[in-house]
Amino acid sequence: MKKSRFRLFRSIGICVAAALLLAVSALSAGIQQAQAEAVWWPEGSDSAADSRAVWVYYSKEFDVNYNTDQKALDAVTDMRNKNIDVIIASVTYADMLGLSNASAARTARLQLMIDQAKSYGMAVYIGYWEDAWIADNTQVNRYTMVDHVIAFNNQNGSHADVVGVVTDYEMNCKTVEVDGVKQTDCSSRAKDKYEAWRLFHHNLKNRIGSNLLKLLVTVPDPDTFIRSCVDCDASWLANNGITTANGGTTYTGDVAYFSSYAGARFADALVGMYYRANAALIKSAAHDDVVESNAMTKPVPIVVGFSAGHNTTTDPTLTTVQAVLDTVQAIEDERAAYPKVVLGTMAWRWDKPETPEGEYRDLMPSTPPGANIPIHYYAAEDTYVRSGAYANTNYGSEAQLEIKDAPNTTGGADVDRIAYVKVNAGAYPGTSVTSAKLHFFVGTAVSDSAVPYVPVTVQGLTADSWSEQTVTWSTRPSSSGATTLGTVQVAGAGWYTVDVTAYVNAQMTDKTLTFRLSDDATKDRLVRVWSREYGMNEPYVSFNE
Repeated sequence: MKKSRFRLFRSIGICVAAALLLAVSALSAGIQQAQAEAVWWPEGSDSAADSRAVWVYYSKEFDVNYNTDQKALDAVTDMRNKNIDVIIASVTYADMLGLSNASAARTARLQLMIDQAKSYGMAVYIGYWEDAWIADNTQVNRYTMVDHVIAFNNQNGSHADVVGVVTDYEMNCKTVEVDGVKQTDCSSRAKDKYEAWRLFHHNLKNRIGSNLLKLLVTVPDPDTFIRSCVDCDASWLANNGITTANGGTTYTGDVAYFSSYAGARFADALVGMYYRANAALIKSAAHDDVVESNAMTKPVPIVVGFSAGHNTTTDPTLTTVQAVLDTVQAIEDERAAYPKVVLGTMAWRWDKPETPEGEYRDLMPSTPPGANIPIHYYAAEDTYVRSGAYANTNYGSEAQLEIKDAPNTTGGADVDRIAYVKVNAGAYPGTSVTSAKLHFFVGTAVSDSAVPYVPVTVQGLTADSWSEQTVTWSTRPSSSGATTLGTVQVAGAGWYTVDVTAYVNAQMTDKTLTFRLSDDATKDRLVRVWSREYGMNEPYVSFNE
């Protein structure tokens, strides 16, 4: 991502995130066939928000939790009683060897679980992945594993909607132990290995054909993945759609290289958003990955997942309830900012098989099924105006909205700045909302020892005819009849929210909203709010019907 950071222990969980992404995406978009130009969910919506999923490590738990038909049925019933919508059964190489044999006890019992879940209206997905991919001839033999998955999916009227084949990104990497901690060493990566890896994906895609099976490419750190190539020259990078941006950091400008479809500019998925670390590192890494995914030519949907519990003595997972809640909230804030990228947030436990309910006892619930899901309307126009010598200057194309007010004795006549945000909610079908909030993102901390915070006042205006490309201080919207909606104390960088329910309901005639953001306390500190031109974290209003 943008900076070199700790190595997250993610490889074990890649299959989980991939299968979860597949499940939630398919639920929200009704995917029926593998297609190059994937459609994951309705444009502008976040319909995956009401899904709750549970990961079942079917292979490891089979001999303990599902070794009788009744145990398998009871497990599904228990999940239903906990309002689980999706069951993700993660199978391994050994399982796949028997998946095409309907008489195999494990296979039959897995089918039993699928049928039971379907009778409750729950979805079941099966994920298989290649762990620690090695570019050699033995990998070719594993192509046949795809055939076993397809056969299982088709046999006896199986109700497993989609089977996900996930191939790991690790190529010719070695597991080394440093201070008692196992780490992956990929220093031997070379361009020919990348080409072989890509060929493997295309061969899998061709083997799948039109079957109801999706191929997910798992690349936890796209830029790190490429940077670790020892001989990938600029020409090779350019030919594979890999560009340089973000201050010189390599990232995937589009996803042609990572797509499982030749020439496609929209990968089936970019997966890897699974983390096991402490709260601060998880939040930092998740933010970087979300921003990178959003920077793709077409945003690639992801699911952010993280471990909440204990895995091993060397795995610094989140172990307190507050740490989990704080991390969920941080990622949910990202979800609000990038609703077309982040499909959901999920935490689960990595307990041992002998703890029967471990995998879903501490699942963090998203919005329960049938709940009121917020509708987001993003800024249609935003700008700021500046006083004094700049009174006739337009700032409509700026990436940040500036807010500042200073006493006239300090030259305030030239430095005063007021921000304006216009939101068009004309697509909203209702005539009122139960709640509405304005969200805006401050990119830089503004507090210091003299001024601990800047009180930013938000007003709702009735004057909506201004244009971001022409408005200036001299022609700014009238504040006559303005409604003061609230004041927020802006100190650090991050999201700030103001309740605007009454104002929104009063504007339901034309459903055009204009917000004025100002520092009426003359704190003489510059507040920078990211605008829609910034490309991310733009202002928006959330409605609850």
